[in-house]
Amino acid sequence: PAKLGSCTRDITPSGTIMGQSVVPSAALTVQLSGQACGGTIDAGTAYSLTLGGQETNFVVDLSGTATGTFATKQTLETGTVCDQRTMSSSDTVTFTAAGTAIFRMITATGPSAALSTTQNTCDYTVTSTIAVPGVNITSLRPVIERVLFSKELHILHITFDRLTN
Repeated sequence: PAKLGSCTRDITPSGTIMGQSVVPSAALTVQLSGQACGGTIDAGTAYSLTLGGQETNFVVDLSGTATGTFATKQTLETGTVCDQRTMSSSDTVTFTAAGTAIFRMITATGPSAALSTTQNTCDYTVTSTIAVPGVNITSLRPVIERVLFSKELHILHITFDRLTN
């Protein structure tokens, strides 16, 4: 797996890598632990991986519009480190920005064997939430609504360190 040659090397079915065919396999699965594919997840939370069908010689790939990185990044044989790929089944991934996250896994059973990749990707919608340390923003909604409708309030000023999306 370290010989993929590039952090952005396409691992979708029907291609070739190192002269070997890349074929889809329904037996291979990758998803975030406790999160069904197609669901919504939160930026800022670390999610563990759940793999099916292969526990060795694999690479998990993260693509899409959401910004996320694995805690244990893949290092290619050239020494290049890939933030969006991992070779660790116990890895976690954390997103820092909203968007779409797409997971796929590729495996090899030997040096001259065909490569297998997940037949279907596991996709998530990543949402950004406003994080105020020690405050549950959802519980503030009735208070904010009352303040906004108050005749006595002239200016409401809330400063957030960072608002994404």
